[in-house]
Amino acid sequence: MKRRSPARSRATLPWLVLLLAGCVGESAVDEAADAACPRGASCALACDPGLAPVCVVDGACRCIVPGSDLGPAGGAGGSPFGGGTSAGGGGPPPPSPDDCETPAAGELILNELMLDGEPDEDAEFFEIVNRTDRPLNLGGVSVVSVPVGTPSGGIPAEGTRVRAIFEAGCLAPRAAVAVFHARPPERWVWSSPAVIAPRVTVTPDNYPNADDYDFRLATKDAVLDEFMGLVSTYAPGVSANRVPDGVGPGVAAHDRVSSEGLPASPGLCANGGSFERFCGDANGEPDAAGPPPPPRDAGPPPPPPRDAGPQPDPDGSAPPPPPRDAGPPPPPPRDAGPPPPPPDQGPPPPPACPGEVPGQVVLNEVFANPTESPEGNWEFVELVNPGDRPVDMTGWTIASTNGAGALAERLRFGAAVLPARTMVAVYGNRPPADWTWDPFPATLPEVADESFSLLNDGNPLRVVLTDAAGGLVDDVSIERAAQGNGVSATRCTDVSGAVFGLHDMLGAGPNSPGRCLNGARYPDGCRF
Repeated sequence: MKRRSPARSRATLPWLVLLLAGCVGESAVDEAADAACPRGASCALACDPGLAPVCVVDGACRCIVPGSDLGPAGGAGGSPFGGGTSAGGGGPPPPSPDDCETPAAGELILNELMLDGEPDEDAEFFEIVNRTDRPLNLGGVSVVSVPVGTPSGGIPAEGTRVRAIFEAGCLAPRAAVAVFHARPPERWVWSSPAVIAPRVTVTPDNYPNADDYDFRLATKDAVLDEFMGLVSTYAPGVSANRVPDGVGPGVAAHDRVSSEGLPASPGLCANGGSFERFCGDANGEPDAAGPPPPPRDAGPPPPPPRDAGPQPDPDGSAPPPPPRDAGPPPPPPRDAGPPPPPPDQGPPPPPACPGEVPGQVVLNEVFANPTESPEGNWEFVELVNPGDRPVDMTGWTIASTNGAGALAERLRFGAAVLPARTMVAVYGNRPPADWTWDPFPATLPEVADESFSLLNDGNPLRVVLTDAAGGLVDDVSIERAAQGNGVSATRCTDVSGAVFGLHDMLGAGPNSPGRCLNGARYPDGCRF
């Protein structure tokens, strides 16, 4: 499988500059061609073979695939879009962009991504969700893919691919839309009609489906949302979905998020419900209980039982029955003695995640049993420097148990420094430039020796980190129950958790190399 090395220089460009850099085609932009360029017309621009110069929006000449659908110019009756007027000109006036608010970060999100469509790439899509109770303006919003390892909040100049550019549009409150790159907007999947019909250019490129990914939703001024994950979070015909659906920070394969095992749910929650009803209306179930049913008609009262004794007087009163002979009083109870002592409860149960003081460098996550092939290329051990100073790791070693239960050296560092507050997933059979770093270091470490192979049926699997003098830095034992097929073992709390468990039970998705349990960055305190 191909891997993209993290870029070492991350220069964030203003979005206006990025859009003028030829984001639809790969050819240069001609400002003179842009100046007189009505939407949909041919324009004067030198394009690569297979592309044609077309004004994708007014004043923007770009190279696109001939015959590409540029999207409707406005709303129309019979379409999934609002804002149209009736044939006779009656009805309310169409809404304007002023009726829709500019989205802030986190209000408009990417929730689902089909990277490997089945039966073909025409089924690939990304899903946008409006998480607010207000209509949000899509005008000026773009969806891009960036190189894996790009720092949070940035859009680098190198390696970024623009997937869609919205010139106009408005997404209804709590609504979702699945944007298919091979379909015009009227054939996208909308959970609610658009308040204003979109005008959009969707690039015809197929999505990468043999690697990790990082998609971002942005305006020219800010990144609104980031959607990133590992190659293990999707499969042919199975999308990657946010965990928990619509609100969570992590990403997992859709058939793991969906209670029904569904492979995808474009325009809907993973359980088949609607975002408008907070995913509570799946399988036809209402999101509210509704009023209680009226009481049934009880009918006439039942007849009195036989031999019931004197009946009540007409005024409702009844004569008291004669007293019955109660007999002698019961004997006093036997002396029960003192109450028995309570059973021995033992010590109180330990907390769900006991903590410990982290050392100089911490073994935080271990992925010993990947499902990808070759397995050795995907195994990793995650190291964290939680301190405020860099740590010299020259001559340090990572060892783990072998089939005989003895420790075997897996990797020995040459000249190496782990910067302060840095998290890195150390992979076997990959150069340090292809390890997952956050943040990416100014100087990469050297590897003096490597024989990386983690036992995936160890009981327990022991992993040990030692310094150049052989002194113990960290030593962890991972029980067999915490070693899943395709799921890493991780500390129950990042860095300070004293026990290991299955990643998909403790955090977001099956693993998170170079990231916290919830998918956030460690330099940001594991907070979004």
